[in-house]
Amino acid sequence: HDKLVTSILSEPDGYFSYLGLQSDQYIAKIDSLQLESLQLKAMPSYQTFEVKNGIDGAYVDTLEFILEKTN
Repeated sequence: HDKLVTSILSEPDGYFSYLGLQSDQYIAKIDSLQLESLQLKAMPSYQTFEVKNGIDGAYVDTLEFILEKTN
């Protein structure tokens, strides 16, 4: 079942971060209403990733979205 964990804003250069996810499977996606408002599309539309926290926590840095104009 899908459950929204959090909503965050990216930096002007597109960088984003969030601390505090528990070990689990997650889906990251860009707000479709915001994309429509800006006349953009995201490739891919979403990404799945897994957090595996150890003694020192976990770091996921493989999420990347490419934004393109729709018109």
